[in-house]
Parts: sequence; structure tokens; C-alpha cells
Amino acid sequence: MSSAMLTSNAIASLHSDEKGEFAVQVLTVKPFKETGRYSCTLTDGTTKTKAMTTKTSSLLFKDGDVEDFGVVKILEWTTNEVRGEKVVIMLQAEVVCKSLGEEVGAVAAAVTPAPKVARTEKNSAPSSSSSPPSNAKPIVQRSMTSGSRRVQPISSLNPYAPSWTIKARVTSKSDMRVFNRKTDGQQAKVFNIELVDEQGTEIQATMWHEVADRCFAQFQVNKVYFISKGTLKPANRQYSQVNNQYELTINERTEIDECMEEASFPVVPTYNLVSFGNLAAQIDGKNSFDVMGVVQTVGELGSVKRKSDGNELFRRDITLVDSESRSVHLTVWNRLATEEPGPELASKMSSGENVVLLAKNLRATSYNGVSISTVARSQLFLNPECSEAAELRTWYEGGGKDAPTVAAGAGLSTALGPGSLQGTKSNLKEMQPEELAPASAAPEFFVMRSTVCRIKPDQPMYYLACPEEGLNYKVVEENGGYWCEANQKRYPNFKRRYIMSFQAMDNHASCWVSTFNEQAEAILGQTADELAELRECDSKRYERTLKEACWRSYNMRFKVKTDEYNG
Repeated sequence: MSSAMLTSNAIASLHSDEKGEFAVQVLTVKPFKETGRYSCTLTDGTTKTKAMTTKTSSLLFKDGDVEDFGVVKILEWTTNEVRGEKVVIMLQAEVVCKSLGEEVGAVAAAVTPAPKVARTEKNSAPSSSSSPPSNAKPIVQRSMTSGSRRVQPISSLNPYAPSWTIKARVTSKSDMRVFNRKTDGQQAKVFNIELVDEQGTEIQATMWHEVADRCFAQFQVNKVYFISKGTLKPANRQYSQVNNQYELTINERTEIDECMEEASFPVVPTYNLVSFGNLAAQIDGKNSFDVMGVVQTVGELGSVKRKSDGNELFRRDITLVDSESRSVHLTVWNRLATEEPGPELASKMSSGENVVLLAKNLRATSYNGVSISTVARSQLFLNPECSEAAELRTWYEGGGKDAPTVAAGAGLSTALGPGSLQGTKSNLKEMQPEELAPASAAPEFFVMRSTVCRIKPDQPMYYLACPEEGLNYKVVEENGGYWCEANQKRYPNFKRRYIMSFQAMDNHASCWVSTFNEQAEAILGQTADELAELRECDSKRYERTLKEACWRSYNMRFKVKTDEYNG
């Protein structure tokens, strides 16, 4: 049987991760245990190799599209090493021929073994083509180009495919965190970066200890790198807000090469937009969010001094408007205010250009009803190429520019009458139905007249927060300072913020309510730092303060949502 249908030296190309598509013949197809996958042997007419399918590529065999002696073209793959032999993992393939009826060619070579480390008698140095030893250090080579590496998308990574290479841009980089380990008291170091590939898929990468020392200066924001041989594990949502189920650990075996074709690397940002009308639900939320709007005004570069250490923080205020004629105040801090795109945005606005801004990874506060601001991992994109941006620009230039606007926080700030609070008018009994909504349901908002009837004095009452203006992140005491895991910064001091529970009642029912800093200050009449001083120095006066705050009525707006904890 002629071997013209097969790609010459395809097995060697698959093992070396060369770019291309390779036609091979499939032999001895068998279901692999009860996993829904298949094992088989691939041949190019001269060489054979073992192979496995994924759940996606298994459909070719499950549906009967290809049988023994059939020919497939492998489009995407990776390789794994099992007992010294390389196994090809077929990620994506297409059928060329269902079956030829017999094996092509006289196969001279057995299954190709994985390459072994070549060693000299004196120094046992590995050859340039071998895998690095276990104590190898990550090295950045500054001459890599796309043509010399076969890469795969971040979305295809999983912990069960250890042989892979990604090409990604560093979008953010944390500070180096230094701490003492609880187990042995030894000093340790860690920092992380966020990566995005050409498809817009993100992943967080973390480096520890000696690797962190070696890589901290190598990774630069906005540069593009090839990365391979890292460790993947499920993402810890306590420390990562990146939209990926996995996170990457860069270790001693990881290979890191800077890509010198950075200018040809387009990034299409992925986003999960929140409309300006729904920003109130994001106030003091744990998760970041994205917005898109037309820039109405750009303020001058300003600065504030942090009370804790006197450091100067740069800021720039931007007003955005959406297609519903709602406006919101966005504050960008530090790098985003002083470097690109802050100055570029100001220049475009001064020239009269209409600019659409996509802002990613923001946080919302209740200032002026609702305001949004950037954090350390935020990103800004001017005039993104997407359908939402095009529709927004068309609306703005077609008359939206001259339409009257309403602030996104209108009616959300503290007011005297219940009519100024947005939400469904209700009572405490109706707000607590017997059948709870699922945890995935959107929150509901209710307004009513309620009375504070009980505040427990033995509850936590407050937490330690970042002293930086506009940041409410939690800090923990560490090595004589205070460490913020959210923005990877260390502070010499902190500020307290309320996280208080109280019992509310009306003519129909009662319930326990969680409230936060601004609302608790309105109820208690003092800041969390002032209350903490009473609690520590005068316990009787502290309890009297809580009792005096009870039996007072307010017009309240409640956010009601079902949460699930341990089932």
C-alpha cells in the first residue's frame, strides 16, 4: 500500500513539537479503561509511537468516523513521557480516511523512546537538546521568535499534560512579598504575575523563594514570553481573581524565553461587562468587574499623600457615560494615571476625539452613591476593537453626546426619605421568604423603614484594612508591619473598618443584618478606630455606646442574596 497519504517523518515532528499538521495512520485502537478516551498506535510508514485521545478527539473513534488502519490529520497535540517513552496526546484531529484495510509500509523502527540526557565522563553535562536537570534555573533567552517554537493556547492547559509551551504577555506584576514561614520561622519570598495570550485567555503565575529572586527582575509588564514546564493546579480563589480555573507555579525546571516579536502580538482582552445601572450591586464586593463607556471628561494629574507614611499617590479622574445615558466617576491611580494610557487619553480628549474606554478589574465604593476606581491589577484599553465598543461609539456620535445624563449613583447615597432609595418597597417578613432563591440568583434590593433593636457587643465589629485612600482590603499583621494579600503591599499601620451585624425589626418581623463601614458609622455615630479605643480602654462605655444606638429607626436599603457555605 502506498504511503503517499502520510506525512513523511511525522512521528519525529510530533515528538519534537514542530509546527504543522501531520497525517498519520491509526493502528490498534482500544478504549482506555472506562475514561471515555482511547489508546492507539500512530505510524508515518517508517516509525511508530503510542498515542492517547482526549475527550474531544475521542469522538472520532466513538462515532465510528475512523477505525483501525484509518488515516487522521493531527492538528493540535502535546506529548507526555511514560516509562521513558514519548506518548502523543491528540488534542484535535480530523479524518482523512476511515480505513485503508491494512498497515501502510514496512515499519522498521520500534516505538520511539524519549531522548535521554547525554553526559560526558567528567562533568556529566547535559546536551543542548536534552531536558534540564531537576535543579535547573529558569533562564530568559532574549532571542526567541515565534517561528522557532510551537505554542498552545492557555485555555488548553491542564494538570495532566505536563509538556506544553505558551506564549503570553505579562499584564500585571505584584510586589515581592517577604514573610516568615509558620512551620520553621524561615524567611520566604513570593510574587505573582498575570499572563494573557493571543486569544485573550488569562492565567496567574506564582514564583516562590529562590525562583522568585531569579525571576522578579526578568518579568516585565507588557513584555511577551514563551513559558514551558511549569506546574498547574486548581486556582485558589482566596488569592486569585483571574478568570481561569487553574493557576501556574513557575519552578526550577520552568523554561522562560522572552519573545522578540512583541510588536506582532495582538491582545484581544476578554471582559465581563457590568452596566452602569448595576454598579450598586458591586459596592464593596469581593470580585472585580469590567466596564466600558465613552470618555466625557479627563481630569488633570493630581496626587494625595498617604497619611500612614506620607508617600505621594498619583490619581486622575475620568467621567464615563454608557448607552443608557448613565455616567460614573472613575479614579485611576499611580501607573495608570502617570504612564500610558493616562497621558494618551488626555491628549486624545484635548484634540476632540471621542474615545471608548474599556476598564478591567475595578472595584466600586459608595462614594457619591457609587464610584469606581482602579486597583493594582487593573487594565485600561483605549478604543478596543469589539462590537460593544462600535455600538457605543455609534450611539454617542449619533446624538448620545448631547443627551442629558444621570449619575449611576443617583438615589443611592444617604437621604431623608425612603422614596430616594432605589429598591422594592417591602417589609422584613416579605424580604425573608420560606423558599430561598438559589445561590446563583442575582441579588435583590428592598427599601423599608426599620428599627435597630440589638447589637451584640461580643462580635468582631471591625477588621484591619489598608490605610491607603480608596482601598478597603484586609491586612494581616506580619513581621512588625501589615501585609495586604489583595494588592501585594506592606504597610506600617492600618485603619479599622466596620463589619457589623445588628438585629432589625419592623411591625411584621425581625432579622439579622450585616452592614459595613459607612452605614455602621451612621448607626453608631463614630468611626471604627474610635469604637476600638473604647472597647480596649473602657468596656462599660463601649457597651453603653452600642445600647444607645438601639431603638432608632432608619430608612434602610437592603441587599438580599442567598449564599452557600459547605453545602
